[in-house]
Amino acid sequence: MNVQKNIKLYSHAKINLFFNIVSKRQDSYHNIESVMQTIGLRDDVMIKNTNKSILIKCNNSSIPLDHRNTAYQAADLMVQRFHLKEGYEIEITKRIPHGAGLAGGSSNAAAVILGIKSMNNLDISNEELLDLGKSIGADVPYCMMGGTCLAHGIGEQLTRLKDFSWNHILLVKPEFSIDTKDIYSLVNKEMYNRYNIDNILEKINQDNHLEAIKACRNLLEDIAMEIYPEIKSIKNKILKTGGINAQMTGSGSAVIGFYPGEMTLNRSAAYFRQIYREVHTTKTTREGIENGEKAGYNQHQ
Repeated sequence: MNVQKNIKLYSHAKINLFFNIVSKRQDSYHNIESVMQTIGLRDDVMIKNTNKSILIKCNNSSIPLDHRNTAYQAADLMVQRFHLKEGYEIEITKRIPHGAGLAGGSSNAAAVILGIKSMNNLDISNEELLDLGKSIGADVPYCMMGGTCLAHGIGEQLTRLKDFSWNHILLVKPEFSIDTKDIYSLVNKEMYNRYNIDNILEKINQDNHLEAIKACRNLLEDIAMEIYPEIKSIKNKILKTGGINAQMTGSGSAVIGFYPGEMTLNRSAAYFRQIYREVHTTKTTREGIENGEKAGYNQHQ
């Protein structure tokens, strides 16, 4: 069997256009309903064969390089599950802000699973790939698929939707990060099903993306703004600088804003870059892991 010596993949960030909590599960996790969307902002993931076990390198010193790293966990899972003889050096160039609700770690793990599959010509079904991803984290299956998806369960039950597309998105990450577990610990049953997902699903299905933007909601944002009023401040500034709508993504702390055109987007980005270090302009994409078809996942089936 020919083993490929290295592969380079691009792992895209995820935003939540809609996020609701439906109920609490017996395993202490929550059932959610969410509309997920990948954006152009991405990390580079270079995977090389080595004689060693697993080695992680990263340009961001705040990222752990051991078993706490999801890319490490993904590589270790693939080696153990498929009895691979070689080790892997994984070099991650981070552009996706860390601890921001953008699924950067999950996206890196998805890239590693698909990359090692491709390098070893492993015959793995799409269903098994998604199960492998789920064992690392709830967002990993989605990160393999990318595009516009409806998510249920803990986020692993995925249904592809018609493509949502928007070219003028601002992403602002404040200096602080938010721990997902901390936010979820503040959810109470009175908050369940606060928002109705039908409106945004209808607008996406009708290709009415402007109205879909206006229908964006995030239950976790309501909780986070009580603790971190700066999130509300960023939202308000996005709206004042011409944004159509703005909301925190996932469990935060990143805030996304949707703008009507390039001029207002760039003007707003220049304003926010005077205040914050991590400010990005981006757009939606259908890709989850770029080069994904080579890596063996049929993203658009």
